[in-house]
This record gives sequence, structure tokens and C-alpha cells, in this order.
Amino acid sequence: MPTVFFIGATGHIGGAILHLLTSKDKFTKDLQIRALVRDSDKATRLQDKFPKVKNLECVVGDLKTLDVLEREAEAADIVINTAPDITHDDGINAVLDGLSAGPSKAYYIHTAGASLIWDEPTGNPEAREWDDIADLEDIKKLDVAHTHSQTDRQVRAAHAPGKLHVAIVSPVMVGGMSPFSSEHPIAEGKNQFGWVHVDDLARIYEGLVADALGSLAAAAAGDPSDVTSADATLWGPDAYYFGSAKNYIFHEWMQGIVPALQMTQLIKTSDIKSVNVHEAARKALYGGTSQEYDENAPPPPEDSWAMHIAIMYAINMRVRPSRAAKLLDWKPEKDVMADWEHIFQTFLKREAAEAAAVAAAAKA
Repeated sequence: MPTVFFIGATGHIGGAILHLLTSKDKFTKDLQIRALVRDSDKATRLQDKFPKVKNLECVVGDLKTLDVLEREAEAADIVINTAPDITHDDGINAVLDGLSAGPSKAYYIHTAGASLIWDEPTGNPEAREWDDIADLEDIKKLDVAHTHSQTDRQVRAAHAPGKLHVAIVSPVMVGGMSPFSSEHPIAEGKNQFGWVHVDDLARIYEGLVADALGSLAAAAAGDPSDVTSADATLWGPDAYYFGSAKNYIFHEWMQGIVPALQMTQLIKTSDIKSVNVHEAARKALYGGTSQEYDENAPPPPEDSWAMHIAIMYAINMRVRPSRAAKLLDWKPEKDVMADWEHIFQTFLKREAAEAAAVAAAAKA
């Protein structure tokens, strides 16, 4: 039985992929899944979410436990990695080294991000739309100053025909609920960025896993060929898959999300105000109504999380997912905007439940 080593299974994207794979008999019967979790509490949470999945085991570790990563990857036929890649070069190298050292051919599905191609945070509507087939050579040439470029290069360099097959999935903004799901426009808010529902994104991974299993089954049956249906084009240095359903103009996206925020009483007004990047960063850090908020205070440091969030509001990130459409017959089916009210309500319920649990523990 082929083994999948799953890194990031308790995350937003990973949870959706695991749910999709384990909901279908063709995967639950044919796969042994070993999921990396940070601690025993995470392991319990994961197994509680999937109580009927008998072939699911947890491995304690993270992207810094290099020995665990290498050992598990070496024993796996397929590795799915949906954990953050930025600053985790050593962890990714450990996984790739393990897969390369394994006794048979293996498959690695890596999650990057379309922030690789985003532009400066000006709120400007003019920006290039990148295609993962037509613009592939330009994408591969982007230097390490671009987010995700360094780890993308690591993954491409590890591809070895007949031994290690790699594919990179590069999603835009990911919305929708998954088992583990956890505003102000900048300038004029005319910038555009793509969104994809997490369930639609999961189907790209499903297609790649299905192809890998077909290849492994052919090899087990004695087929000397290294190529299954579309193996030569599905995998390799050129196997770069944007995951995007629709480009939204940021101001229009805010007009869609604000009513859901108001209906769940997370905000009091539906007014939308344009601000600059620095003001957005200050609001992210302190909150617009917080007593600590000072609209004249210096902005947070350039490399702070608040500035990164503010910059994200203003970038253009426009892509076309041609590769998944052509090779996997992939078409997005779900509307990200339709889920926001449900997401906010679910978030509030979880917050209330956690607060109640903390209060109960304090009384005990």
C-alpha cells in the first residue's frame, strides 16, 4: 500500500485536501497516510476530525525536526507539503533528500504561492496577468528577491526523471471553510487579486495524487515505463500550477465582505474608507477603535507582520491557471464570496467555545 507523508494536514489547505482524499474509497483503500503534527494535542485534534479513517497515523515533528522529515520522506511514496515554505529551506531540503534516498520512485507536491508575482502596494489597477503555461519561462527566471522563488528553485532542482517527480501548486488568496480554517481598501482599491475556494484548490492536489498512484501501480505491476497518462507534463521542473478561480477588484471585494461582517456584528458600520498602506498597517496592529491607536504614530517596521498584511491589501496578483485546466481538466466550482457569513459565524462560535473552555478550566 503506497504511503503518503502529509506535511500541513492540520492547516486550512491541508485539511481540505485530507478531507477530500479520505472521503473517497479509491484513496482510503489505497493509501497509508502519515501526517506531521507539532504535538500530541494536534494529533488528537486531527484524529478526532477523521475518526473513520483507519489508515491515518500521526508523526510528531515540525519543519525544523530535520531527522523526522528526512526519515518519513524516505519511507514515503508521495509527500504532500502544504506548510509554509518561506524560511523553511532546510526542512524542504530534508524532505527532498529523504525522497531521493528512498528505494523507489517518489512524488513530491509542494505548495508555494502566487505572491511570487505580486507587484508594489499602490492599489493601482494596471498589472500583468500571469499564465502558468504561457509565462512559465518568465516565472522560472524570477530571482530570489521574489517571495517563494528560492524554495521553488529548490524543488525544481530536485526533480530526477525515473526517481523523484515534483510539482508545485501556487495558490492565490484561499477562501472557504475547511476542517481546520482558522477592512480597509488601500488607496483607491482598484488593484486586483485572485481568490480560490479551498475545496476547489484541493482538487488540484487530488488530480496529482491520482496520477502518482497510477504510476506507482503500473510500476508495481511490472510496467517498465516511467510515464503514465500525462506524467511527462504533469510533473517536473515545468510543473507549476496556479490555483485561482476569479480576480476581484479589491474595492468590490470589500463591498461584498462588509455586509457579512456587519450581519455577524463584527463591525458596526458598512462604510468603506480608503487609506494608505501605513495607516492600514497601524489599524492592523492596534485596531481602528483601540485606545492605543494613534493615526499620527510612526508606521510599524517594514518587515513587521502588520506591514505585510497592509501590503497584501494593495498588491495586484492576477493569474490564469491554464496548466490545471489543460492537464487535470480542473475547473473551479465554488464561489468564495458566498461563504463569508458562514465563516464569520463559525469563527465566532469557536471563539466562544474556547473562551468557555478556558473559563471552565480556571474554575476547576
